[in-house]
Amino acid sequence: MSVGYRAVGWNRSKRLYDGVLLGATLSYLVLFAGGMLALYPAVTLETAVIRAAGSCALLLLHVILAIGPLCRLDRRFLPLLYNRRHLGVTMFAVALLHGGFALLQYHALGDSNPLVSLLTTGGRWSVVSEWPFQPFGAAALLILFLMAATSHDFWLVNLTAPVWKALHMAVYLAWWLVLVHVGLGVLQDEVGAPLALVLGAGVVLLCALHLLAAAKEHRVDATSNSAATSAAAAGQGGADGALLDVCAVDELREGRGRVLNVGGERVALFRTGGRVAALSNACQHQNGPLGEGRIQDGCIVCPWHGYQYVPESGRSPPPFTEAVPTYRVTLRGGRVLLDPQACAPGTLQVLPVIADGEATGKRPAPDEDFFVGYLPAVPPRLVRFVQRAVVGVLLVMLGGGALLLAGQGPFRGSRFEFGDVGAWRGVLHESPQPLLEVRRPGLGVTDLGSSGPGAPAELVSRYLLVAPGKHGAQALCAGLDGQAVALHGTLVYRGGQVMLELAERPVPASEAQLGAAAAADGALVALGEVELVGQIVDSKCYFGVMNPAEGTSHRACAERCLSGGIPALLRVRAADGTELTPLLTGRDGRALNLQLLDRVAVPVRVRGALERQGELLLLRTEPADVVRLVPR
Repeated sequence: MSVGYRAVGWNRSKRLYDGVLLGATLSYLVLFAGGMLALYPAVTLETAVIRAAGSCALLLLHVILAIGPLCRLDRRFLPLLYNRRHLGVTMFAVALLHGGFALLQYHALGDSNPLVSLLTTGGRWSVVSEWPFQPFGAAALLILFLMAATSHDFWLVNLTAPVWKALHMAVYLAWWLVLVHVGLGVLQDEVGAPLALVLGAGVVLLCALHLLAAAKEHRVDATSNSAATSAAAAGQGGADGALLDVCAVDELREGRGRVLNVGGERVALFRTGGRVAALSNACQHQNGPLGEGRIQDGCIVCPWHGYQYVPESGRSPPPFTEAVPTYRVTLRGGRVLLDPQACAPGTLQVLPVIADGEATGKRPAPDEDFFVGYLPAVPPRLVRFVQRAVVGVLLVMLGGGALLLAGQGPFRGSRFEFGDVGAWRGVLHESPQPLLEVRRPGLGVTDLGSSGPGAPAELVSRYLLVAPGKHGAQALCAGLDGQAVALHGTLVYRGGQVMLELAERPVPASEAQLGAAAAADGALVALGEVELVGQIVDSKCYFGVMNPAEGTSHRACAERCLSGGIPALLRVRAADGTELTPLLTGRDGRALNLQLLDRVAVPVRVRGALERQGELLLLRTEPADVVRLVPR
């Protein structure tokens, strides 16, 4: 505590709190991401980071929301409440890591501003099951940012405590937005038990804790209201300054407080030095329960963050200026009589002295552990309890993380040789999508495209070509149709399907033989009219740039890729697990991209003519023949 505002004044408690918090958070991120890369070798590093940070932020948010009701149920959890804002700021940083990587991976490097893409892609609002899930996560992240940015007491004082408290209660709205974000996103793709179990257990646990805490608080208010009502009925209370008989002097313990509900307002009664004081129960810092505090160094100490108030006036000791309302107290016949009309904050009261005959059978104050964060000494019993509580929280985090890690997938074999740029030569074709015909290893230069029996069509491979980022290669390849070219690119492949991400525009090759044989091996084999059911995906991500690259969670990225010219595929999965991924083109050979954006990542039925060109499958269709199998 200080009169002015400093960035952070660390003491031993803060260092321990933050050290455990940061160490546990970093360990979780490393273990989760490392576990994903070890268990699922096909996964990309970006996906591992996104899921590690997302699961960590989700679990931390549930821990944060559980601390409050736990403290209402058992005061020994109060050390976890002290500097809970540090936990909130850490959780926001982890959520920002998750959101930043997701924004970069799914929305950046395309034909639209990433933030615009975030708000305009990923689904449609006309069907609940297809609501875009990422805007909900972005809204939650914005709320968490506002909370983290205003976490310092400077903002609490300048915004005023009621406004600040209302802003920070928005954490429950952020929690609801996160649940919707997960439920509409990855939970629709991965319907296995682990994620649903963790999410459901978190919701049930938080609801149960809050209901139990509310029931306990209701019992306190009900008991106080019952006593006040009985006193008023007996003529001991009422308006115009009439006094209410609220409790016996014996019920107040020396140096401790008691909370009463008087006329709908909570009042804190304290017995200090043989006198009785009454103040508002709401601390001016964060509305902490003063009545659950204790007298220390002659001042009432709030159990939440250690703010102090003088019992006689309700004012903080100089140079602090906080003040709470006080109440007039009278002692009569061993009973405490209270004027229910509060005085102005900081009003000095003459505290009544407990006479010898007014308190009989006084119980000694029990040895009670009390935590104040800025004091160097913490009671040993409280230390042991907090240590067990922290271990329990860490085990819950690790258990939840292990379940989420076990429920990851599927991640099928694919590869993006990022940073490994190779040189290639072959024959370039612009239609139906830019692709490069290359000879397979062991063939001579003159074999490429030869129609003779010594070089059959299957000895030529076809690599789809794309540009860096979420862009097709149409612009880079314009004017080179049918020409022999040399180019530099990076391989992207999945099974027998290969793609090259161009590093620059291809240039004509010097070998005249390649140019002469350019079109000799372009024969198409018609496989007939078919009707296939599958899901439209973008070929670049699906071949290996991202993994997984299908389903609801990848919808926004697929829309960006297709709108940028990346070839569209129809991913068809048979009952035995085998896959077909024909390239979607128009009946006349034109590319189908923009026409299919509203049918990405949902089940579709496609009618068209299936053709094969070497290992490349083509499905010639029209947008009208691509029918959604989910309601609009």
